Amino acid sequence: MNIINPYLRIGASDKIPVIRVDDFSSIMMQSESEYIVNMCRCCGEANAPHVCSKCKQARYCTKECQTMDWELYKHKLI
Repeated sequence: MNIINPYLRIGASDKIPVIRVDDFSSIMMQSESEYIVNMCRCCGEANAPHVCSKCKQARYCTKECQTMDWELYKHKLI
């Protein structure tokens, strides 16, 4: 089971159970799924190619997504 960003919308076609958490400060994610591990932290795009140069964990599909993550969510790891 994964805890996901409540503002991220992912299709339910994979049938993996998730828990929605509305208190953003308490969100964390641990997953072995390659899709979850490599998805963009901002928009959920699969296989995000860019890794954050600061934490080396967060992934982003574009510079715009990285900027939005820092501005809106203060780069809290999920």
